[in-house]
Amino acid sequence: MADLLLVHILGQHLRSPAQRRASVLRGMQDQGIARAMQQIHAHPEKPWTVATLAAASYSSRTVFSERFRRLVGMTPMQYLSSYRMVVAAEKLKEPGATPDEVAQAVGYESAKAFSRAFRRWNGVTPAQYARRA
Repeated sequence: MADLLLVHILGQHLRSPAQRRASVLRGMQDQGIARAMQQIHAHPEKPWTVATLAAASYSSRTVFSERFRRLVGMTPMQYLSSYRMVVAAEKLKEPGATPDEVAQAVGYESAKAFSRAFRRWNGVTPAQYARRA
């Protein structure tokens, strides 16, 4: 499953605009930012905050936030949300996966909040996406 998710993420990355690809790669080249991104990728379900991600990168919140935005092109919380949606989309393709289970797996305490966020991200509800997949 992890290999499949990595292939999907790389595919999304390669299909994204060149500028965005370059910015994510720049983030991964910075040791502190890369540590935070690795934590997000390893545990998207955790209740991450800028403070906890900054601690993972061994820097202050302000320095971390500014560096992350400059290198990656989005805020740490935008990146976290985007990554969670990519993971959720993959999980929704699994047979028998319910939107409630997927919401929990990607860090949403409320299925309703997850559904709203997923719809903003993808244009359809998680249930509609699962049926189409």
